[in-house]
Amino acid sequence: MKKLVTLILALALILAPAAMAEIDLSGMSFDELVALQKQVISAIMQTDEWQEAELPVGMYVIGEDIPAGQWDFSCENGMVMIKVWKSVDEYTQNGDKIWLNAISANAGEKSTALFSDGQVIQLFFNSAVFYPHVAAFSFK
Repeated sequence: MKKLVTLILALALILAPAAMAEIDLSGMSFDELVALQKQVISAIMQTDEWQEAELPVGMYVIGEDIPAGQWDFSCENGMVMIKVWKSVDEYTQNGDKIWLNAISANAGEKSTALFSDGQVIQLFFNSAVFYPHVAAFSFK
């Protein structure tokens, strides 16, 4: 019995480096690579080491591009305005006519926003730096 356990442990030690080898991505399709990239970014943003991300002007889907939740954001130059739509369908059908909410921050200011899965946000004028929300107080 001891020999069997020793053999299994020896095989595990020998095969461990092979399991840690680089992942071969060459066989993956474009869509599979994009899905993997989104999973990796989401995992990175959920670690304690992640601090902030600068988002350029553009459109983002909450739950796909940005995790849902409460976020603080700021703008280094000028002003950033963020329009919020309920869904991708509402964004594509109504465009600039109807949006759920608009939030802004001027240079040097911090603003806070709560985003839900499926919402669409669009940044205008300048990029914004997003970072995890830190409450000014806490309940015990």
